[in-house]
Amino acid sequence: MNKSDKNISGLIFGALTITLLCVVIFAQSLNFDFLNLDDNLSVTLNPAMYQGLNLEGIKWAFTTFSNPYYMPITRISFLIDSSIYGIKPWGYHLTNLILHTLNALLVLYLMWLLSNKLLFSVITALLFAVHPQHIEAFIWISERKEVLSAFFGLLSLICYVTHIKKKQTHNDQIISNINYYLPAILFFLFSLLSKPAWMTMPFVLLLIDWWPLKRNKSDSIRLILMDKVPFVLLVVLFISITLYSAASTVDYISNSAQTLPLIQRILNSGVVYITYLFLTIYPADLPVYFPYPRGALPAWKIIGSIFILFTVTSLFIFQRKGSPHLLTGWLWFLGTLVPMIGIVSAGESVFIANRWTYLAHIGLFAGCVWAGVIYSEKYTQIKIYLGLLAFFTIGALAVSSWNQTKHWETSETFWKQAIRTTDNNHFAHYMLGSYYLDMERTDSAISELEKAYHLESTDAFYALLLGNAYGIKGDTSKAWEYYEKIITIGSSNIKLLTEMGLASLDQNRLDIGLKFFQAAIDSPVVRPHHQRYKYLALLYAGHALTMLDSPTEATSYFGRFIDSDIDNKPGLCVYAQNELQRISKQTDPSRSLELINTICAKS
Repeated sequence: MNKSDKNISGLIFGALTITLLCVVIFAQSLNFDFLNLDDNLSVTLNPAMYQGLNLEGIKWAFTTFSNPYYMPITRISFLIDSSIYGIKPWGYHLTNLILHTLNALLVLYLMWLLSNKLLFSVITALLFAVHPQHIEAFIWISERKEVLSAFFGLLSLICYVTHIKKKQTHNDQIISNINYYLPAILFFLFSLLSKPAWMTMPFVLLLIDWWPLKRNKSDSIRLILMDKVPFVLLVVLFISITLYSAASTVDYISNSAQTLPLIQRILNSGVVYITYLFLTIYPADLPVYFPYPRGALPAWKIIGSIFILFTVTSLFIFQRKGSPHLLTGWLWFLGTLVPMIGIVSAGESVFIANRWTYLAHIGLFAGCVWAGVIYSEKYTQIKIYLGLLAFFTIGALAVSSWNQTKHWETSETFWKQAIRTTDNNHFAHYMLGSYYLDMERTDSAISELEKAYHLESTDAFYALLLGNAYGIKGDTSKAWEYYEKIITIGSSNIKLLTEMGLASLDQNRLDIGLKFFQAAIDSPVVRPHHQRYKYLALLYAGHALTMLDSPTEATSYFGRFIDSDIDNKPGLCVYAQNELQRISKQTDPSRSLELINTICAKS
């Protein structure tokens, strides 16, 4: 058997090993449930999923900008699953597992393409396949977007590397452009349409141009930069789309890092990097949900992390000629995490998210494994020890992944792990309480929601759900005690305030309802779709004032509602009459309707 045949056999054996490990470790997820964290928005409460894949569904996938990314290909993949499996979690878990396994195999082929070293390629791909931090990217059904984006991103990388290598060896520029370069751009587009997670792709391409492709020795800087232009243009386009999509996202609880001062986010970013690095090396008992700290981090953490990052980066730069693999792997890790370190945010509310290492680890693992291979070739006496180190590292990671996967079985096991592995995690208590409320375990729900509210009494949603829980239990006075706190908290969520005002009217609590509507009217419009509720609050406030026997004030509010669209006053008049009749379950709308008719007659 010649060397080529041995390499092919080795690649096949490596691919089979990777596939077997993925199945053995992660097939347990086929028995897992949906989570109450985004799986409801993506699948279980999504009307489109119940229709399956059809033209309307495809139109919905490409015209929806929310939650908070534009990701039509991911949505289409969910529609395909719903057509095949219905709304059964095992099918969605199976697709995610297949995608992760394929990604690991693509990493294997990419590493082989870049290095032509079998052992290096297999070990790097195995580390990628079994590392516990990657579990979140595919065990969590809603994170389909992460593995799907990676699938197309890896295909893009493979096509790009093939394009460069063909050009270097055969000088067939035109054929290489058509067969490999254009598909590289197309696959990158598909990656961004799955999730804009690989925005740093042009940076990654520049890194591999330097090492291991060594294009700086064969091509001009201008040519190297020019072939990144299509990738950069796509990145600019999708940054714009992402900013628009995040701004128009639906309401959800968020302690986004973006709400904190910029200087605090910049200082925290060093700690984020070191936390990712530490969990890469020691991924035991990982937190599944790590909320962004609202207060300043200790100075020693910030200074220490900056010192470590500066020292390691300086060392690798100094050693770049003799060990380019270390600098490339390190910069790959640092660079691809830039969008995920909290300086910028698309509404994310976490300090770290293990799923975000999915791309970053590829370069880091490649750099470290390449160093091991070089040392084993240079110092043959330590070859067996490095081999044992790789074997036991992969084994330990596999065992850790097996145990870590179990935490994703149900919403209860998930949020209990979040509570156990983080301090004062009010959002985890809230979500566990929400899960208990859905399961009709009201007392358990109240217990968890009380903890959430005690830890974060400024969140109006916590007070809202706690009030709902007491209402379900039959303790109306306690429920309204928490409802009234929403006004005290000073929530600026116009939709929430308006809906609470309507709930107050249903309970004939007119004074409280008026306070909710006034708070909605006075709040600034943060999200475009809230403007509608601000106008509706004027209508509802007028109705509450009518019931409180204040017709003059009521007329003022009704007039402001009718004047909210000067070009469509007749339409608003009809809408106001229909809407007041719709909401008047416990009240008589006749006096309000008379006032509106009078205003409309004068308009």
